[in-house]
Amino acid sequence: MSGDYWEMEVTVQNNTNEPKNFLGFQIDELDSNQNILNSYMSYNKNSCPTIVDPGQQFTIKLTEKGSDGIAGMQSNYCVWGDSISSGTKCGYSEKFKAMF
Repeated sequence: MSGDYWEMEVTVQNNTNEPKNFLGFQIDELDSNQNILNSYMSYNKNSCPTIVDPGQQFTIKLTEKGSDGIAGMQSNYCVWGDSISSGTKCGYSEKFKAMF
């Protein structure tokens, strides 16, 4: 924690045989009882499309404000493709969850 903010990194990997455009991932903000406070899509910095080559990883840095009652986060899927509306949702081998 840095001041009143939690900082963390989330990494995705392209496990296909072709370059993929990474759009972002779904986030649930959790309270201390692990109840969902808010749910939304998070995008890479400046909402710039990022091409991830086969076998490569891409990391997004997140900052959450502690005074908002956020005690953790979880993510159920990320999205690859040309746009969020037409992109492909991809689940994880393990559900991502971190309590601060």
